[in-house]
Amino acid sequence: MNALKFGGDDYPLMNAYVDPDCLNEFRERVITLHDEYKKFTAGEFLTRSYIFSGKYLTFAGALMFGNIIRVTATLNHEGKQVVIEAQNIWEAYTSLLPRLTSKLSSRCRKIYREAFINALLFSEYNINNKINVHISSRPPKVSIDYPGIIARTTRNHRLKKIFELAGISWNKHNELDITLEQDALNFRVKASFELEGPAELPQPVIL
Repeated sequence: MNALKFGGDDYPLMNAYVDPDCLNEFRERVITLHDEYKKFTAGEFLTRSYIFSGKYLTFAGALMFGNIIRVTATLNHEGKQVVIEAQNIWEAYTSLLPRLTSKLSSRCRKIYREAFINALLFSEYNINNKINVHISSRPPKVSIDYPGIIARTTRNHRLKKIFELAGISWNKHNELDITLEQDALNFRVKASFELEGPAELPQPVIL
């Protein structure tokens, strides 16, 4: 398993930070889904879950559980603006996304989730580590912009493996009502879709 060679998010980082709470949440989820991971030591778990490569934290592990990325959600409603921010991918998926989708219809939650996961997985993090979510209530619409180009496959193979271990699956953009636009000048992609009903303001708490 660990002999697989990846690209994009595979290289090691020196002296990088990992949030222990996020990592513990992830480990609990993985051992619930995969019995074989219960017997691994902490070090073995980090390596077999693609977070570490040997004794070094991978770029994927730092993106998932560290503090080198910002996922920022900005909601505009009748002149009011609320900004919520997550400092890593795990927080973005487990804390930020549920807060943004809790009061939406099941159809909108599904589209929101798929667009959000695709942005997390398909970003070109070597270019820019910022993902922006913009929500407007009039018209009720969401757009997510992230660094990179429109692509069918992700370069972030370790991130993909980490997601799969946690039981997180997704569909491709073209299978849902999501519009993709390429900003070639700024090397960013914008995924947008309409909401059913107005978007409500979440509490302005920084994660």
